[in-house]
Amino acid sequence: MKLLKRTRTTPKCKRRRALALRFALLLEIGSCWISGCGQEAPETALWAAAKQPMQKISGAYSQEKVAGLHHEDKWQLPSQWDNRRIGRTASIKNQGDLGTCWAFAALGALEILELPQNLENFSVDHLALNHGFTATMEEGGNFNMALSYLAGWKGPVWEADDPYADGVTNPEAAVRAHLQEAQLLENDRYAIKEAVLQNGSVQSSLYADEAILYADQSTMYYAADTCAYYYDGPVQYNHDVLIIGWDDTYSRDNFAITPPGDGAFICQNSWGETFGEQGFFYVSYYDTTIGQNTITYSRLDNPENYDHLYQHDLLGWTGQVGYEQESAWGANLFTATGQEEISAVSFYTTDALTSYEIYIDLEPQVSEGQIDFSSRQLVARGSQKNAGYYTVDLSKPLALESGQSFAVLIYVNTPGASMPLAAEYQGSAGAENAQVNAGESYISETGTRWQDCGGDLLCNICLKALTNDRA
Repeated sequence: MKLLKRTRTTPKCKRRRALALRFALLLEIGSCWISGCGQEAPETALWAAAKQPMQKISGAYSQEKVAGLHHEDKWQLPSQWDNRRIGRTASIKNQGDLGTCWAFAALGALEILELPQNLENFSVDHLALNHGFTATMEEGGNFNMALSYLAGWKGPVWEADDPYADGVTNPEAAVRAHLQEAQLLENDRYAIKEAVLQNGSVQSSLYADEAILYADQSTMYYAADTCAYYYDGPVQYNHDVLIIGWDDTYSRDNFAITPPGDGAFICQNSWGETFGEQGFFYVSYYDTTIGQNTITYSRLDNPENYDHLYQHDLLGWTGQVGYEQESAWGANLFTATGQEEISAVSFYTTDALTSYEIYIDLEPQVSEGQIDFSSRQLVARGSQKNAGYYTVDLSKPLALESGQSFAVLIYVNTPGASMPLAAEYQGSAGAENAQVNAGESYISETGTRWQDCGGDLLCNICLKALTNDRA
């Protein structure tokens, strides 16, 4: 069977540098902006808003009501939901003239996920300067960059340890949480609403009309008096926001252009409190870009849950590999740095309804360039509804000695796929910094004969091992 590979491309969310004179003009836009082009990049003082109490709107919602909507593994969705009514929103921040909307959305989602137990303020500066891709803060990014940064335990760190837009980063900043699960959603209204209830928010891309650069003024697609936005054109998305609620009854008459029907998502922006309803606005269900490129962050662990992360894919899922069929095997070879035990395995699924089997080989054999994983043992199996990043905890941890070689293997079956394994490719657009070495990652059609991904394909399999120190 022919071995196939491809790189994965997702448009960046960015805002190009404003004209030096900063006239109130329509600027040439790449894809992620701030409302009000007369504003300078925000100083650290702008982050004082993060110290203020969460915005609350009086209403009947409660945390108990959220729990009560879940019955027999199904959410009973109300016609209206607004996280502002229960104080479950991140503080409104201002990205200034930098292309960092994607980072604000990703970290805002984590801050919401932590509520109400923890009121966090994570550093966008650290994410935007330490993701490992070639894109600068001015050039923008996308949630794939945020996901690889978080899955690789590079962050998040606190804003106080790495303030925004000061031109430097703090490599010594302590990581405050470990992301262990995130799900990519289909363009499905029910799935988005379900994720908002369950995880607090959904990060979504959309096309933002460049004319919105005029602060709080109506445009062809934005009605400033109702804070309502509806775009019905073919242009690709260029901005990221957080969906934090919805209103099925929101009138179509509230929009600058009348959509086919009523209903809107309630979104949190990163253009400061002067935009919309103190930083929030409504996007029509019928907008041609909202909901098409979405992610929800669904598991954020205490950083003490695991002691060590073994990985080769520091830039995460930038491509895919397979054999022109729905199934494939992948494996990564590691060497233990101490007396530890394998506690969990993390991996990506590249499409919906992927089934998987996870194996550990504590005695992999390498001879004359050939790898043998015949000592592998099955440690977990299951399936995932959505594409995304997942961590599976082992029911029985496996002991490792310092210096011991071990391998993590995965078998995946993804309906309709021809390249079902997630891979990190050296030379992918924006991922030129990927480190790929021979003798680390392997792929197989049947799990018997293995090919060296690093040496032959210039890629790493996206597969991680999480360990804890043994007492």
